[in-house]
Amino acid sequence: MALEYEILGHLTDKANVYSFGIILLEAHVLKSERKLMNLLDPRLGSKFNNEEMMATINVDFHYCNSTTMLRPTMFAVVSMF
Repeated sequence: MALEYEILGHLTDKANVYSFGIILLEAHVLKSERKLMNLLDPRLGSKFNNEEMMATINVDFHYCNSTTMLRPTMFAVVSMF
């Protein structure tokens, strides 16, 4: 859960963005190891575009920011995609 939910007890649109991004928190380790493609479900095989997948993963890093003001709105997220 987003930190502001724990502190304030209510959700905001930024908390939703945070929750969406936190799913990829483990990606920070994989990014430093240059193994981001390990995030993908192996059942995908090669049925995706590498450039699009990397762009998506890089956008996801914006969601996990612990500072609320630095997280994008869902509108901005959709625009990035």
